[in-house]
Amino acid sequence: KNDLLIIRSVRPKPREIIIVKSKNVYIFLAVKLETKIFRIWATHESMVKLVEKNPSIIEKGLKIIGKEVPTPFGNIDLLCKDTNNNLVVLEFKRAQAHLDAVSQLKRYVEYFSEKYNERIRGILVAPAISDKALKLLKKYKLEFKQLLPPEGEVFAIKFIREDKI
Repeated sequence: KNDLLIIRSVRPKPREIIIVKSKNVYIFLAVKLETKIFRIWATHESMVKLVEKNPSIIEKGLKIIGKEVPTPFGNIDLLCKDTNNNLVVLEFKRAQAHLDAVSQLKRYVEYFSEKYNERIRGILVAPAISDKALKLLKKYKLEFKQLLPPEGEVFAIKFIREDKI
C-alpha cells in the first residue's frame, strides 16, 4: 500500500491485533514473545553509541576503555571499568536476549578472567530478557541491564488489544 509494507496478525484469545508498518524491509524475523510489549532497537550500533555518550545509563561511574575488543570468541561490544576499577564486559542485544546471548557473554568474561587472573563483571544489555536466559545469567553471576529504545528509535511495531479499541 503506497510503497509501505503492512503486516497484520490476529490472535483470537485474548483478542489482539498486531500491525507492523515499514517503508524499508531489511530482515524478517519470527520470535516467541514472552512479554506483552515488544520493543526492538533500530540498530545495534545505536544502542552502543547511546551508552558511549553516557555510560552512566548502565551504571554510575562506568568508564569505557575499549570498543569492539577482539577475543578468540568474537568482539566485545564495550569494555569498561567500574568505580572499583573492575573490568566490565558489556554485550548488547537489540531485541530480547536469549540463552545464546548469555553463553556469548560468559565466554567473553571467562576469556578476560583467565587472561588477567581476576574476576571480571559481565553485563548483558537489551530491551528485555527471556526467563530462561535470566536464570542462566544469575547462575553464572552475570548481570542484566534493561535498555529500552527511545520512542523515535523503535521500529513501527504496535500491539493493540481489540477490547481496548
